[in-house]
Amino acid sequence: MSRPRTASRAGLTLIEVLLAVALLSAGLVVLLLSTGRCLSVARRAQQYERARHLLDLVDVVAPLDLTNEAGTVREGGFEPPFADCRWQREISEQEVEDDRAEGLFEIRTRVSWSDGGTESFEETVRLVYAPGERTAVAPAAESGP
Repeated sequence: MSRPRTASRAGLTLIEVLLAVALLSAGLVVLLLSTGRCLSVARRAQQYERARHLLDLVDVVAPLDLTNEAGTVREGGFEPPFADCRWQREISEQEVEDDRAEGLFEIRTRVSWSDGGTESFEETVRLVYAPGERTAVAPAAESGP
């Protein structure tokens, strides 16, 4: 008489182990890609925050002179540790139909830097109303007899 075989065996088959390793590998790849993207977004946010700081610094480095700079473009750089960044400011007087609204200037300021061979920038556009800074001469008032 032969003894019956027992169907229960302890342990995992080779296919089960390979399947578990493949699933774990796929999960690790997704996790590493997500981490890389998060670090990239954090680095980019840090660069834009630095650019916002430098946009404020441009007004200190090169104060506005609306009378002499209207219609011009000024450029410059920064001292270390921001020597890799440059700024550019363009001031233009806006054309308006109402004579009382003369003296409206658009100030476009841009800070640019190189990011791994790609030129990146942050730009602000401000409108400044400075009626005393008109570039056109207003007609003189006539005096009475």
